[in-house]
Amino acid sequence: MVQIFKYPLETFTQEIELPLGAVFLHAECQHNNPVMWFRVDTENETEKRTFTMIGTGHKFEPMGQRFLTTFTQGPFVWHLHETYQIGQKVK
Repeated sequence: MVQIFKYPLETFTQEIELPLGAVFLHAECQHNNPVMWFRVDTENETEKRTFTMIGTGHKFEPMGQRFLTTFTQGPFVWHLHETYQIGQKVK
């Protein structure tokens, strides 16, 4: 069954277990807590995916990072990326 699920971002880099084929929809702060929404098929098996919030002006290694979106949390501006393996097809 296809549904939309919300996942909290609790650390700067976080591994999340998602159903295979989960599609990123949006990220923003809800009640001042960063969260992401995905369209998922709850009947699919799961896989671990890694997400990183990078602050404006912070250094990071872009190799292996796919940009998803930018959102704010009070005075902070976060740039959300998903990690992928080099050579892996980017979703």
